[in-house]
Amino acid sequence: MRAWTRIVTLVLIAGAVVAVAWVLSAPSTTRTPIGGAVPDEHGLRVSLTFSSCEALDRIDVAEDSRQVRLTAYLRGRGSCGQDPMTTQTVPVPLKTPLRDREVVDGATGRRLTL
Repeated sequence: MRAWTRIVTLVLIAGAVVAVAWVLSAPSTTRTPIGGAVPDEHGLRVSLTFSSCEALDRIDVAEDSRQVRLTAYLRGRGSCGQDPMTTQTVPVPLKTPLRDREVVDGATGRRLTL
């Protein structure tokens, strides 16, 4: 019975070590500048350019009566050397029509020209 307890304990410790290593090696999420935005009937179409070793994680939208703030997040390990760049256009729905509100890039704080 004692050997069985040791084996179970070792398996549990090994599983914990693997879980910690997996969490520590997970790709990070970083904010990235938005390349451009174009209004459409549902909100905005947002263009992003990033390394092919990365992927779009999400675009957070914060709206008020004067401004729409878009913050794009990429998931990945950043540049992979000589990897090609990818441009992606993403629809971003808005809760209320854009009208005359300004659109701001949350990563840079700059106003986007529509």
